[in-house]
Amino acid sequence: MEISDPEKTCEIFLINIPNSFDIHSDFLTCISKNDFEVAFKQIWHIFKNIYEDVTTNQYEFGIPKKIKLYAWTPYRPVSLLYLLSISGVIKNQILIVDTAAFNEVKTKELKNIHILFERLQDYGFIFEGLQKFRIPKTASTIKICYPDNPNVITILKMMADKAYRYNKVNDFNSCYFRLFTEDMDTANYDKGVDVFCDRLNAQQEKDFVYAFDKSLKEKGYFGHERHGYSYYAKESTMKSKGTYHFKLERLSKETAQYLYANAQASLFAEIKHNDQVLKLCLRIRNVDKCLDYLKQCPEPIKNIFRGSDRGCGDSSYCDKGMNFNFEGNTYWRCSCCNAMFNCLPEIENIPHYIKLVELGFKS
Repeated sequence: MEISDPEKTCEIFLINIPNSFDIHSDFLTCISKNDFEVAFKQIWHIFKNIYEDVTTNQYEFGIPKKIKLYAWTPYRPVSLLYLLSISGVIKNQILIVDTAAFNEVKTKELKNIHILFERLQDYGFIFEGLQKFRIPKTASTIKICYPDNPNVITILKMMADKAYRYNKVNDFNSCYFRLFTEDMDTANYDKGVDVFCDRLNAQQEKDFVYAFDKSLKEKGYFGHERHGYSYYAKESTMKSKGTYHFKLERLSKETAQYLYANAQASLFAEIKHNDQVLKLCLRIRNVDKCLDYLKQCPEPIKNIFRGSDRGCGDSSYCDKGMNFNFEGNTYWRCSCCNAMFNCLPEIENIPHYIKLVELGFKS
């Protein structure tokens, strides 16, 4: 995915820090909770500034202008911090990096490291032992400190070690607060819907997801994160990555307006918070079984069935699309990449969403 807007980039890469969250005592042995929170928020803003700066001026970070800026590219300076952190030890709030260990974990994708070292100075990091921002071949160690707040180095190290231990480098890149909510030997925080909710921008959307999750779990559905957050009628179907009944996902407003050439397009256009919106996908295969129930439904529910979509772009050849009749009109929907029926969900309509899928899932 190409990136052209730095504000969109930060929505993708960073997870907002809540006003308060639990910090396990394992991470507070040498720092107070208040000092931890201050330094962690500082790290979040460092990452945010880095991602924005890379997307607005990639050349300064050693990325040629002719190279397209892909979604993983802004990670490069942060990836360097990650690899340095897991290759070193903390002494007196200074990170002492073993250069041999660093060379072992360094990846081919991490290019122009000397430029990244130089750029990281702009964000307050100080390096000792480099020569023209390169690691000398004879150097066994280099040192890194953060004079503005030495706790930043300590927390970066703890965050990197936890992410490395459980192969959660993306959570390091996202500056994800849940890395610290469990002890150093536990990483079960991604077993529920919390992780999906943490990536949502609006409290209204979070409230819907928790209410929807509760309703489906009470009915015996199984959910897990897979290209969004999906729900299945059987655990075996979930484990085999079979067909979901419901799926929640984030969708860019631009994509939504392109895909939905119907009443939903105006709904997406009205969204005012950020660029990402919460979308609910409903797996309905037989609209005829839903028609009687739809008569009693409110307009937002009926809107789900009004209009055709652009889908994959070729309704004449798409073998995964479907024609259906509703209110005397014939519509066509594509299901190449997703369920055919989607909406901007509302809490008060949860019973309708569930009932419609129960009626129309089987063809």
